[in-house]
Amino acid sequence: MPAARLYNPAMHAADPNAEAGRAGSHGGGGPDDGPGPPPADPGPHGADALGVALGGTRVALLAARALWWPDERTLFVADLHLGKAETFRALGVPVPDGPTVATLRRLDALVRARDAQRVVVLGDLLHARQAHAPATLGPLAAWRDAHPRLACVLVRGNHDDHAGEPPAALGIACVDPGSPLGPFRLHHAPAPQAGGGPPGDGHRLCGHVHPAVRLRGRAGDSIRLRCFVVGRGQTVLPAFGDFTGAACVTRGPDRRLVAIAGERVFELPRVGTPA
Repeated sequence: MPAARLYNPAMHAADPNAEAGRAGSHGGGGPDDGPGPPPADPGPHGADALGVALGGTRVALLAARALWWPDERTLFVADLHLGKAETFRALGVPVPDGPTVATLRRLDALVRARDAQRVVVLGDLLHARQAHAPATLGPLAAWRDAHPRLACVLVRGNHDDHAGEPPAALGIACVDPGSPLGPFRLHHAPAPQAGGGPPGDGHRLCGHVHPAVRLRGRAGDSIRLRCFVVGRGQTVLPAFGDFTGAACVTRGPDRRLVAIAGERVFELPRVGTPA
């Protein structure tokens, strides 16, 4: 059983200083955005989802590493990095086979479970140009064939710039960063400044950072969990792909971290609040 499934949040992060690792500089919100993002609301979801209002719109942060917009039946995911293992092997690096298929199986299950009508990939669908090989495009085409009515949108990310756009036959619409969708602005990278963007420009949804949080227990043990970074003007999604790294971020007054532990998702206490 994976260690994350045994994780008990009550045993970690009681101390606001329990986080460790490289502090991230992204996450949205800031002094000019008020006291911080609105509190999370469990809403009509189970332990695998946490409801929150972003840009005045109700969404759910999923333990499946995705953001769900129920009003538009839209799933947002980031950083699949399909073909990364195939790219490494093409360069002579011995890595296990299977992450591309495993990632697409998880996405397939998520689309079916939510009866999604649209999937938006917030950058880095393909890892590199070597991902255009049959070992990657074959499973991707099979996934698209299984969902012919599903609208797919790719926001171009830095890896997509190197990999090139997916074949047109896959029916994946490619758009530039900053494209609007309802109350959201679709990006790959977080805004360099706190707050996500100019006031009134829409809530920024992005990825790129592969955020995670490291929590330390009272016995000196620690665990690293993928997380969402929720700010008043910007939300950073965790990497969806099975073969991706992670960069540790920390809590702050201008952002909240929503951690993923197996099939559970939960908000960490704000800095300075009692455990």
